[in-house]
Amino acid sequence: MTTNKKLLLEMLIIGETYSRRDILDVTSILEGDSETEPLGRILRSLDKLNARRDLRPGSKAKSTRSAFLTELREQNPQMYAFLSQVLSQMMSRELLPEAKDLRRFAETLGVKNLPTQKREQGVWAIARTLADLPLEKARHAIEHDAGPRVEGSREYADLVDTILTRDRRGG
Repeated sequence: MTTNKKLLLEMLIIGETYSRRDILDVTSILEGDSETEPLGRILRSLDKLNARRDLRPGSKAKSTRSAFLTELREQNPQMYAFLSQVLSQMMSRELLPEAKDLRRFAETLGVKNLPTQKREQGVWAIARTLADLPLEKARHAIEHDAGPRVEGSREYADLVDTILTRDRRGG
């Protein structure tokens, strides 16, 4: 994945994780400093995007996702760090790239009635299920059950190592 796409995904996760108030507070801190002003402009744009999204029909799901992540961050920071990384990689299709992969992994986790219309819905259903597991079981599920069924896949092993290493370093 290109650096720009990865950055965009991470920014969208920030937009989903933090409230508009939090983003506006940080934006006001960055104003007036020539070095951080570009970041402030990006955050203001993200806030405008979130405001428009909140006005769309069906935005309730996005606000509950944001509340879910906020609550998880406060109650279980380690799981939050792990799940943020996994969410980013599922959304970017680095992990579970095909719909059949999502379905197979959801079945392994015991997810009932996986939403199938939009990938994002399925990803969030899996994320909520992983969040209910103890951290080590969630890591084990990603490491052993989320990958392709190709034995000895070096690419998959590298991906799992990247997820777990970033999580253990704190993000």
